[in-house]
Amino acid sequence: MTEYEKFKNEERKPVIFVQTDGTITGINDAFVKTYRWPHDELVGQPLIKIIPSGLQGGHNMGFSRFVLTGKSNLLGTPVDLEIQLGNGEKMLAQHLIVSLDNKGSQILAAIITPR
Repeated sequence: MTEYEKFKNEERKPVIFVQTDGTITGINDAFVKTYRWPHDELVGQPLIKIIPSGLQGGHNMGFSRFVLTGKSNLLGTPVDLEIQLGNGEKMLAQHLIVSLDNKGSQILAAIITPR
């Protein structure tokens, strides 16, 4: 089983998948339950949708740098950040972001665990 498949099959921890253009390509059921986002409201949407407004500028700069250079200060390092919930509230959560290969395409996955 590939690393991508392991993340895709995760049932207990909330996981989100994002293309390098910032588009959300998937969330698991644990993400739906924990953060109150229905699949159809996130999949196909920009990642910025789950990022609180006060963090969006920093996210955009870091994500753009990663796409342009392939370098990131966050990959593989747990970091506590707020996440925007589907009901409009915010929650502090630990984000562990990794870069995965999915049949030759790079995809980012994040396990986002409530604090």
